[in-house]
Amino acid sequence: MTYTLGQLKKRLHASIHAYGVTDVRDAVNRAVENLAGLNGWECLRRVVRIITVGPGFTLPQGSAGLVRVCVNGRPLTVRGQDFRFVHSGPGDIDMSRPPDGFTPVPMRNVVDMGFKPVIVEPERPFRLFAISDSEAPQPPLRVTVTRTDGRVAGFDLSVYSKAKYDALHNLVSGCEPEDAVPDDTQAQVVDDIVISDSCDDYLTLYAEDVSTGERFPIAVYHPEVKNPQFRRYSIMGADPRAPVDVLAEVRIDPLPLVRDSDALPFEGIDPVEWMINYNWCMKAGEVDKADKFKAQAVQWLKSCEVANDSVQTQVIVNGVYQNSMGELSEEAFNI
Repeated sequence: MTYTLGQLKKRLHASIHAYGVTDVRDAVNRAVENLAGLNGWECLRRVVRIITVGPGFTLPQGSAGLVRVCVNGRPLTVRGQDFRFVHSGPGDIDMSRPPDGFTPVPMRNVVDMGFKPVIVEPERPFRLFAISDSEAPQPPLRVTVTRTDGRVAGFDLSVYSKAKYDALHNLVSGCEPEDAVPDDTQAQVVDDIVISDSCDDYLTLYAEDVSTGERFPIAVYHPEVKNPQFRRYSIMGADPRAPVDVLAEVRIDPLPLVRDSDALPFEGIDPVEWMINYNWCMKAGEVDKADKFKAQAVQWLKSCEVANDSVQTQVIVNGVYQNSMGELSEEAFNI
């Protein structure tokens, strides 16, 4: 059974103050973060579908990285960043349109491109502005960019409030994206984003193309992730003009629970309470006792995964390839 943050607060309220905790939400979020880092839990994997154009795509916030991927219905291999630099490797040449003398590379690999502070990277110089989902004023964003002249610039980007209308649909406060005034800084690349500690709602970062004036969102930020990063990948050999359908299994990096309706990524409450005990014992210097609480939480989650993996039939992988055992199995199909 999956619980919400509100349910955890009620269940833990009576005992949690005995562990020196004054804020239940912060204690729960820290416990979840500790549990997520202990193992590659199957419960922290999600299957997502991404529709994009061209070779590059970005995982949504809260996703740590790819586990498996299918592109246009075909399973591909996920490669690390070092794959681009191996001897005689693919490098960064666009193999959908190779130069003279180069041989096209089949679309077989998805290459890790590292982390970026935005989901979409504008191709031409741009200016920035931000709008929050809240109608209340929000503190500015701290933005670091590389300007068009090559210099690195840091500045505070004012955040507009969400547009609010009265019963006659007259604008009362805030603004729409088309009415916002962007910052004067002309940027080529967004290097870093820092969200203020007093921010309490989602923020959307927009870019305005300097040449055309076109405006489009380039990132959405969770208020509790103060230095947001998004994982980017590139599909080797994909046509930059063609649509791409990506079916991916991703590892989840749990976002902090903010609202009482936010769901816990794990089943059950006991592992969270044991990890809260673990943190309290570590602060008190009782390392052996803390290790027992941690081991108990890990064992509980492992047992839960074993129970969830129990199925009626076995899955047998026996690929039918030439000269393989699978080829013999296919010949003996009717025996």
